[in-house]
Amino acid sequence: MSDLVCDRQFGVEVDGVERRVVVEWMRPVRDRGDWRCDWVIHWFDRPEARGFSMGVDSTQALLLAMGMAGVRIEHDAPTARWLDGDSGLGLPPIPAGPAPGDAAG
Repeated sequence: MSDLVCDRQFGVEVDGVERRVVVEWMRPVRDRGDWRCDWVIHWFDRPEARGFSMGVDSTQALLLAMGMAGVRIEHDAPTARWLDGDSGLGLPPIPAGPAPGDAAG
């Protein structure tokens, strides 16, 4: 796995106790002409989850990796929050693909 680029801690309340979930994003690396960004979620109550996202450049790979990790957290820990009293994870959304007919022809 590559070098750590950034991380974020999220709070999850379980039975009145605040627990932490930590996500780490690694430095994007070249992978067969595209870019790959690995991520890992350190859960407080289960084995870590690992994944990666691919992009046409390093920025896209990192943004997609942030979005994918966010989707995983929202699915597995829907009450997770980034800042106290704030709703949400503060991560970029995964962009939707073009709608049918949007492609230039």
